[in-house]
Amino acid sequence: MLGALGQVLNSLHFGPHERKVKRYLNEATQDSVLEDLKIALAPRIKEVQHLWITFDAYCVEDYSHQRYWNVISFREYIEKKHPDVANSEAVVQLLWRCFLYFAYHPFPCDATDSSKVDSSGFQRAVSLLAVQGTDILGTQDEGEYFWRHDCAFFRRADFQRLFRSISLPEGPNNQPTDPSLEEDVMDILAMTQPQSVSLAPSQDQLGPASRKLLSESPVRTGCRVTRKDLSTLLSLLLRLRLHKAKWGSYFHFGTFDKSEPVVERLADILVKGLGGDYNGEKLGSEHLLRAMGLLPNLNQRFHQLWTVLFQPPMAADNQILSQVPEPVGAVSGGIIGAITLFIPHPKFPTSTRATMQDARITLEKQTQRPDDLTVTRLVKTLENNAYPHLMLLTSDATTTPATVVGAYFPGPLWLKANGKDMREFKTGTSHLLFQLEPQFRLLRWTCPNIPLTDIINTHEEELSLEAIAASDKTPPTSNKVYWIGDPERTGPGLQIDPVARSALLTSNFTDANVGVAWYNDVGRHSDRGDKIPKKHWEVTVKLGQLNFFRLSCGLDADLATGRIIRAKDQARYMREAMKTRIAGEDLKKRISGFGSTT
Repeated sequence: MLGALGQVLNSLHFGPHERKVKRYLNEATQDSVLEDLKIALAPRIKEVQHLWITFDAYCVEDYSHQRYWNVISFREYIEKKHPDVANSEAVVQLLWRCFLYFAYHPFPCDATDSSKVDSSGFQRAVSLLAVQGTDILGTQDEGEYFWRHDCAFFRRADFQRLFRSISLPEGPNNQPTDPSLEEDVMDILAMTQPQSVSLAPSQDQLGPASRKLLSESPVRTGCRVTRKDLSTLLSLLLRLRLHKAKWGSYFHFGTFDKSEPVVERLADILVKGLGGDYNGEKLGSEHLLRAMGLLPNLNQRFHQLWTVLFQPPMAADNQILSQVPEPVGAVSGGIIGAITLFIPHPKFPTSTRATMQDARITLEKQTQRPDDLTVTRLVKTLENNAYPHLMLLTSDATTTPATVVGAYFPGPLWLKANGKDMREFKTGTSHLLFQLEPQFRLLRWTCPNIPLTDIINTHEEELSLEAIAASDKTPPTSNKVYWIGDPERTGPGLQIDPVARSALLTSNFTDANVGVAWYNDVGRHSDRGDKIPKKHWEVTVKLGQLNFFRLSCGLDADLATGRIIRAKDQARYMREAMKTRIAGEDLKKRISGFGSTT
């Protein structure tokens, strides 16, 4: 009796909305969904105040007076605004293919000579690419409510869209639908259907509607990216330089370095790293999604690229704030650009993004002598400095090919508590060892509770890290060989010999330690967690220089009012700075959640 009464009450309460959703899904067409998506993204496009000036300046008009952009419009725009990008036709074609893809997402079509983007498609493409509207796909109310609570899924979907946008069609459009395309349509429908914060449509409802829409007209299927196209994109990202000055609320102005052979070489090395042992010309999703581990910042840098491509003219005041430091010494801008693709970088949710957030990864070169390779220099650099640091070792001028290896340290060796007591800093899982040239390899630390001091080993009792830190003088034994890595020295690590001026980076995987997991060899693991046999490798470097860089990322330092934020305080500071004050009925809505079942 009570059960029947409950069903009646549920029907009375939720029935009208459920019927409205059912009618929407039954009547939806590709065109209507694209128009609804444009409306859902409208709050984002307000950031681009120059949008229609840009569209009108380069559009063409057909015989029916419809205005649109084609590849010629796009090329003319890039030539005018970014001549260092437009000097490569391959780059222009790749970017146009990408722009066209997002203009009609989630129903992409093949790029042809006659392809065009109307004003609605132009607005969608700029919204999704330049102002990072992909952050709110699958959500309502600007990212406040999610119809599925799965961060890993959304991250994977971001990478899949990126690669599909630069891919070439695999074959006839009658091939089986890519499941990720169906998932994309479902996320859009979850955004555009009649909204109810506490009652989202289920996957059983959205799945059939998505398949119906995809069958309405041909769409691009498959995801095969040529090595050449991926290298072209990576070369452009390596040349991208973000400035301190911002436009809109959050977006950094930027410029592009000129194309150089060293940048193209580095891009090819990164592509080869993604391909692993596979030598084919076209990379499939099984190879490309390894970028989630090897190049975790790729999607973020991809959107920063488009933010710069569609940035407004820079005011004179901003030009002063936008000076980018030139690369120092033997470290090229291309190497710095490559490092920004894989170095750990905090990414704050769209709903909590603040104007003080600094989306750049800034590397500030430390002033010590680059020819000093001793452990003393390492300890003094990391002693109490709360910022993360990058250690970069480059080969001497006689080494061919050039070799670059390094390490990333997420924080100081010790933290001060109450200004007096010292405690060891835990590594977390962001510590890295890497090789960048002539091959890309990445070893990621997997033991979060190990103190950072445990992975720096001198094997000399009289040369403890504490003694080095406490002394104002360089100990005579500081020229001893030291090790960064597996505390037991039986697994991966980086060994440096200051006297011989050499370094050895090794995976040190043997039959005896194959089950030990101090580090994850990222290039030997698939995104799905498949078992790929560990392979022993090592590289020896005859050193020319050792440079340290202090990393600043995630927070605009100027807005911290000059106070030093220790590593243990930074997360709390960001939470306080970006806290959203919620009360009353809005709080109840957020607690119930978009699509929550609790």
